[in-house]
Amino acid sequence: MKIFILEDEGLVRWSLSITFEKRGHCVVAASTVGEARTLVKKDRFDIYLVDIFLPDCSGLEFIDFLKKHHPEARIFILTAYDDFQAVRRKYLAGSVNGLIKKPFNVAEIISVVESGCSRC
Repeated sequence: MKIFILEDEGLVRWSLSITFEKRGHCVVAASTVGEARTLVKKDRFDIYLVDIFLPDCSGLEFIDFLKKHHPEARIFILTAYDDFQAVRRKYLAGSVNGLIKKPFNVAEIISVVESGCSRC
């Protein structure tokens, strides 16, 4: 499975990458929306893990971009914040497949991501 991670926190990005690589998945990660846009224009992924609050742009704006270019994308939002109104709207509109609340435990995120890709 090919997994794309958009996360600005280096330790979180690294630990997610290592976790999924050890399970045999191909992982590509970015820390900014600008970098992410460049990478997803070049390749398609089975699962996208997207943080909301990023230094250069909102993860929600990246999700709009992603759905425009890859409408079939399976997207999971990563967030530590409790204000879920905008996230909830994306979820209800069908733009995202789920929400992963930080901090998360490794077993939980593995289960969510790997079961979320059962149709990949």
